Amino acid sequence: MHTIHIIDKLDSTHEGPKAIETDEHVFLNQGSLDGACGHYCVFMSLIINGVLKKSEAVEALGYKQDGRTHIGKLAARIKDHRFFEGTLDSDIENIFDGIYGNQIEVDRFSKHGNLREFVVSNIKQNNPVMLGISFQGGGHWVLVVGLDYAGDDEDKELCRFLVIDPGGSNMEFCSWNGVIEAKGAGGPYPYEWWGENRKVKLKDAIAIKAI
Repeated sequence: MHTIHIIDKLDSTHEGPKAIETDEHVFLNQGSLDGACGHYCVFMSLIINGVLKKSEAVEALGYKQDGRTHIGKLAARIKDHRFFEGTLDSDIENIFDGIYGNQIEVDRFSKHGNLREFVVSNIKQNNPVMLGISFQGGGHWVLVVGLDYAGDDEDKELCRFLVIDPGGSNMEFCSWNGVIEAKGAGGPYPYEWWGENRKVKLKDAIAIKAI
């Protein structure tokens, strides 16, 4: 038997997932905004947490923003952090420094901890988690929004992360468009990334928490 847990801030619709609090569509496709995959995950996290409207995210990088506003500061910082080259986990933490401080808390995974446990703990607390994966020749950011378990009760075992991939297509009738195996098979890239048919390593994780 499989049990699926999705963060309670999302609702599945025939038009894709929506943020419960604001009824805003969440999915942003890489290419609809300029920049790297990490920035799409940042914006989708804010939409899920009810901090940002999708229309604001789409417009954020398309014209000059008022630098006195939260969205203006965020857009300016994103453009300054290797906007077209990719995003480090430390970049994301710095982007949020002093912005949305009364609405959002950013928790970056410690390299000395257990990344899988970090992701699971935050998803159970209904926090979307940006997951950085690496593969031979590159890397990518996805947004974890759910967990898939196999087994019954105490014997159930985590087997998959359910993710929103900004590089994928908008999903219909469910809240995710990608799956990454949570049970490793050994080697430098122990986890299977479904759809892309890639073996990946789980490298970084950042939880975006509503206060």
